[in-house]
Amino acid sequence: TLSLLALSSMKRVTPGHVGLIEDWQGNLRPFIYDDSQMVLAIPIWHRIVNIRLIPVKKRFIKEYSTKDGKDVEVRLVCRLQPKVHWVPEIYYKFGKDYGRGFLEKEATVDISEVVKNYTFAELVSGSEEKVEAIAEEINL
Repeated sequence: TLSLLALSSMKRVTPGHVGLIEDWQGNLRPFIYDDSQMVLAIPIWHRIVNIRLIPVKKRFIKEYSTKDGKDVEVRLVCRLQPKVHWVPEIYYKFGKDYGRGFLEKEATVDISEVVKNYTFAELVSGSEEKVEAIAEEINL
């Protein structure tokens, strides 16, 4: 039985990912494991969490209210790739699907704050310079 426990506790990190070990209470070990690395995790108390390092392309579509009370649909396509040293913090804040969690928690707040400062006409039929200035305001 001891050899069965030893064999079932060896886990391999998926290629293109980094691995974190999470215990049953939700605490993470302080190590980040590279792809294709063999990790020892006791199956009853620990589980391995694979976080993707390959860039993720996420689409985000949501409606917001403008300054004059009209609704405008914002379509956003972004490419997200976490830095390895930030992976534990990203997992704590946004979960395994960090792209969707980031867009829902962080980008929603920024976009809604900017959109409610402008009218529908300014956002839709404004000059190209005005639209670029609004995009830069979201980036800040």
